Amino acid sequence: MSRSPGLDIPDQRKPGRQDFKLRPKKVDAWLESLPKANLGETARQIYHLLNQTNRLQYPFMERFRFLEQMREPVHYVTDSMRKHFLGMTFPLPDKNRKIAAATREIYAAMATGYKIAIEDMTRSNPLFQDKKLLASLLQRAIAYTGRNLLTAYQIYAPCEPGTWQELHKLYAYTESRKLHKTLVSDYQQQATDKTSPMAEYLRLLLLALASPYQLRQGEILKIYTTLERWTRRLELRPLMLQPAGDSKTRFLVRLDQDTPPRPAAYSVIREE
Repeated sequence: MSRSPGLDIPDQRKPGRQDFKLRPKKVDAWLESLPKANLGETARQIYHLLNQTNRLQYPFMERFRFLEQMREPVHYVTDSMRKHFLGMTFPLPDKNRKIAAATREIYAAMATGYKIAIEDMTRSNPLFQDKKLLASLLQRAIAYTGRNLLTAYQIYAPCEPGTWQELHKLYAYTESRKLHKTLVSDYQQQATDKTSPMAEYLRLLLLALASPYQLRQGEILKIYTTLERWTRRLELRPLMLQPAGDSKTRFLVRLDQDTPPRPAAYSVIREE
C-alpha cells in the first residue's frame, strides 16, 4: 500500500509575513469583509484566496478547518453563478461562458485544497492518523472534483484532462486504506446528511453512464441529485469472469486510465 495517493497538487512554499494566516478568527473576519452584493468581485476574491493558500505550506489540520469554513461561501457564489449559464441558449455568450469557467475553477481549487491536505496527512506518521478525518478529506476531494465535472456536463464542455484519473486515484486509495465505506457528515447533501467516499465516487460513475452530454441541463442536475440515494444499490468488484447466464448489468472502470466508466459489452471480461 502506498503511503500517499500521489495526487496532482501544486508546489507549496512556506508562508511569509505578508501571506494569509489560516487562523479561524482571521478567516471569519475576511469572509465578513467580502462585498457580497457584488457577486463577481466576491467570486474573484474567494478564488484568489483559494489559489493563494493552495501554494502555501500549512499543517493539514489548519488547511482542513480553513476549507470547511470556505464551503458555505463557495456554495453561495457558485450557486449564484450557475444562474448565468443554466437555462441559457447555446452557444453561451462570451460573458456567460467565462462565468461557467470561473465556477469550475473555484470547484477545482477547493478539490486541490483537500488533495493537498490528504497528501500532507498521509505523509505524516501513519500511527497517529485520524481515519475519520482522512475519510472526510477524501470524500470532499471527490465531491468537489465531481461538482467541477457536473458543471462541465451542464455547459456541454469536455472535462479537464486528468479529471477521471484523479477520481480513480482517490477512490483506489480510499479502498486501499479500507475507508471507502466510512460514513462522514456533509450538510450540503440534499437526500442524506451522511455519505462516504465510495458513495460520492459511485455517484459520478453513474452520472457519466447516464450520457449527460445528451441530456438537458435540468435533467443532468436532477440525475446528479437523485443519485445520492441510488449509490447504495451498486457494487464495485475487481475484474472477474462473469458467471454464465448472469443477467446483471455491469460496467467497467479502469482505475489506471483517465477515462470514465463504460458498459462491459462482453460476457467475459478479461483484464487487458
